This record gives sequence, C-alpha cells and structure tokens, in this order.
Amino acid sequence: MPEIHDYHLLNNSLIVGVLLFVLGVIGFASRRNPVVVLLSVGMMLQGVTITLNAFSAFHGNWLGQLFSIFILALTVIQGIILLAMAVSQNHTAEKSHE
Repeated sequence: MPEIHDYHLLNNSLIVGVLLFVLGVIGFASRRNPVVVLLSVGMMLQGVTITLNAFSAFHGNWLGQLFSIFILALTVIQGIILLAMAVSQNHTAEKSHE
C-alpha cells in the first residue's frame, strides 16, 4: 500500500501536469499563429507526460514511463518542425528585403 508521501507526490505532479495542459489548451484556442499553436501543443504533451510519469511511479508500473518516452520523441519532432518553419520564414523575409 502506498504511503502518505506517495499520495502527496502524486497530487503535486497531477496539479503541475493539469496546469501545463490547461495553459496549452488556452494557447491553442486563443492564437492563430502556427508557431504558437505548435508550442501550445508541445505544452499540452508535456502536461500529459508529467501525468503519465506520476501515475506510473505511483503504481510501480513502467508502461507509463515508456509511453512518455514516445511522447518526448513526438515533442522533438515538433521542435524540428518549428525550427524549419522559423528558418523558412527568416529566409523568406531576407529575400523580400533584397
């Protein structure tokens, strides 16, 4: 049976995960800029990752942590897409000034 410390740790982790997810949803719903939308999706994914890790550690199961690694890989791919978008926009802006 989990100790009281484990419940507090789970509670705090869930609060942080939900806050990240809600901030991501607000950013996703309120902006139309594709860069901000992708950053908001990344924030939502990080909130889900924290929640999965918290439940995984609480139940002593590694499946949630393995799934979190998959989510982190998706976040890295999203970062690469954001970088490509920024470079493309910068390249387009430089060509228009010439």
